[in-house]
Amino acid sequence: MRTSAFDTPRRFFLDTVQICPLKRPVKWEAVVTFSSPSSKNFSFPVEGGLTLELSIAQFWSSGIASHEPTCVDFEIVLHGISIDQKVSTLDGESPLLIVARSLLASEKLVPVGTLNKIRIPYRPVECNLSSLPTDRDKLPSGKQIIALTLTYKFKLEDNAEIKPHVPLLNNRIYDNKFESQFYRISDSNKRIYSSGDVYPSYVRLSKGEYTLQLYIRHENVQFLEKLKELVLFIERKLDKKDFVPLMFYSQPDGPIVGSGTFKSTVLVPGEPEAFYVGPPSSEKLPKNAPPGAVLVGSITYGTVSTFNKKDEQNHRAPVSYSISYTILPSKVRSSV
Repeated sequence: MRTSAFDTPRRFFLDTVQICPLKRPVKWEAVVTFSSPSSKNFSFPVEGGLTLELSIAQFWSSGIASHEPTCVDFEIVLHGISIDQKVSTLDGESPLLIVARSLLASEKLVPVGTLNKIRIPYRPVECNLSSLPTDRDKLPSGKQIIALTLTYKFKLEDNAEIKPHVPLLNNRIYDNKFESQFYRISDSNKRIYSSGDVYPSYVRLSKGEYTLQLYIRHENVQFLEKLKELVLFIERKLDKKDFVPLMFYSQPDGPIVGSGTFKSTVLVPGEPEAFYVGPPSSEKLPKNAPPGAVLVGSITYGTVSTFNKKDEQNHRAPVSYSISYTILPSKVRSSV
């Protein structure tokens, strides 16, 4: 995006959106200040085969003291790498096969993966079903709304930044049959540290024991009965020194034989390239991580190299894909 012909800095809003069938729109936005003349580069995610709407608007008070017009020129270049595994899960000690393709132009494939969060599962230690007041929580049809309160206990061995995660309910509002989904986190003195709803957020907590209460409502008590053992994950950010890097291989036996490491290659349009993601070694796993916990991270498959060195997004891939690894049971020690 290039700007010119004005004498004072101008602020612009950039917004892109794609309407996707059966899922949320793909959106990207930025607020950027330009001088004249100047140019900036941006990268943002897109979905192939869908119409892209791009909006560029100058902030209403930007350049209000100047009578010079604003000239904006922009160019859009579409490219990228198509991956067959949008969400990847490492299963035990088996490597995961990934097939990459470039559909429009030659692309440099440089996979980079890191596991930087851990999710530990918890079952409720207490559950309570109760009818809400009839004068307020009664539907016009006459059905009474019922509330389910689930209580979870968890302990932190060190200071940590955590977020509650309920896979069944989170990030769904209008397509969810259950109401409320409110939660709150407190300590043994009943001091409340955080609260939230369908979109949970991170909170930094000190070492200690905590209680999380989850509140769900529905008019059918049988549905709520099925949620009495609902699994809650406490997601914790790992310290940078505890990040688990992932290794990539050109053959499935690479993690065992220790050869065939996959670094990078150039994708030819239309030609698939297969490689493998190896599971992390036990030596690199976080200490005291219980079996059944899930390590979560992301993988990127390319870099954007058209930016100037001064740009913040230089060499940063605009799209990343989720990857997870379930921690296995500890090794059985021989008694011999």
